[in-house]
Amino acid sequence: QFNDVQQMSFTEHSSWIVNTKFTSFGGRFELLSGSISGEAKFWDLRLPKSLRNLDIQRSPMTAFGVHAKIPLIASGAHAQFLKILDLDGDTKNVIRYHEGFLGQRIGAVSCLAWHPNRLLLAAGATDPFISLYSQ
Repeated sequence: QFNDVQQMSFTEHSSWIVNTKFTSFGGRFELLSGSISGEAKFWDLRLPKSLRNLDIQRSPMTAFGVHAKIPLIASGAHAQFLKILDLDGDTKNVIRYHEGFLGQRIGAVSCLAWHPNRLLLAAGATDPFISLYSQ
């Protein structure tokens, strides 16, 4: 049961939050948040300020996801691309097109979901496709 008492509030983002995700990588208990400005922040729940900040992309970020067990971040943009990064901010892949010989450009990304146990990412967009991506 949830009480209506707020435990803590983090206020460093300067634009609206796209998504948040709890993680426990490397023995740290953190909350990650991504904002439409393309910024991701790492939070320790015991501290009032963010631990660190990543500038993920320059175009507006419309979707943000963090894998529960693998230290990877996915971001999506209205500018029709997906970006996969590690937690240090190093880009692992940028996806702009659907698979196939004449793969068309992906739509404006609206949602992302990582499979809880596998390296598998589902992406939804403003086109009628749900795309699955794996290593």
